[in-house]
Amino acid sequence: MERKGIQTEKGDVNRSVHEDNRLIQMLKNTIINIGNNIANSFKRKKEIEKEIAALPKSESLIAKLIRFQNNGYEFNRSATPKLRHLKDVRALKNVAAAIAFIEQHNILDEHDLSAKLAEYRNSIAELKPLIQKKNIRVSELKTLLENYDIYKQNKNVYNEYCSIKSPRRQEKFYKNNRTEIGFAKSARAKLPDKLTPKAWRSELDSLHREITADRNRIEKYEDKIIQAETIELNLESLDRFEEGRREQAKYLRKEHSL
Repeated sequence: MERKGIQTEKGDVNRSVHEDNRLIQMLKNTIINIGNNIANSFKRKKEIEKEIAALPKSESLIAKLIRFQNNGYEFNRSATPKLRHLKDVRALKNVAAAIAFIEQHNILDEHDLSAKLAEYRNSIAELKPLIQKKNIRVSELKTLLENYDIYKQNKNVYNEYCSIKSPRRQEKFYKNNRTEIGFAKSARAKLPDKLTPKAWRSELDSLHREITADRNRIEKYEDKIIQAETIELNLESLDRFEEGRREQAKYLRKEHSL
C-alpha cells in the first residue's frame, strides 16, 4: 500500500524510527566531534605551554637594578631634556626610587618597561588632539559670549531704531546713534537665532575644568615617561659596563694563560 502511495500506520512508525535513528547518529557524531575538539584544545594548550617554557627567561628588573649597588656602578643617568616636568629630580638618580616605581606599576622585566613606555606615550598622543578640539570649542564659546555682551549693551538702542516706522525719524535716530546701532547689528549677525548665554558659560566652565584635568594627566604621564626612560638609560649603561668588565676579564685570563 505504501508503494502505491497510500500512507499507512506501519509506514508512519517506520518513518519515525528512521528519523529517530538519524537524529541519534547525528548526536553521536556531534559528541565525537566535541570530544575531538576538546582533545585538540588540550593538546594545543600543552604545546603552547611547552613553547612558552622553552623561551629564554627575562631577568627580573629589580634584580638587575640591585646590581648597581652590588658592582659599584652608579645609577646616575637621567632623561635630562624633559626634567622640567618632574617634581623631584633627585628621585631619578635613586635606585630605591626606581625599584619603587617599577613595583608600583607592576613592571617585571625590560619588556614590561618598554610596553609601559609605549602605553604612556600612546595615552599622551590620544589626549593631545582631545585638548586641541576642546580649545577650539572654548574659542568659539568665547567669541559667542563676547558678541552677546556687545549686543546686550546696545540692543535697546538697536530695537528702538528697528521699531521706528517713519523713515525720516528712523534716519535721524540712526545719525544720532550710529555707533550703538552698528555694534548691535554686527554682533547679532554673528550670533545664532537662539541666544543661550547661560548654557554657553556653563559649557565654557566645564571645558576649562576638563582641559585642566587633561593637562594634569599629560603631565603625570610625562613624569612616568621620564622615570621609565631614566631606568631604561641606566640599564643600557649597566649592560655596557658589565660587557666591558666581561671583556676585560677575558683579556686578563688570556694574558694569564700566556
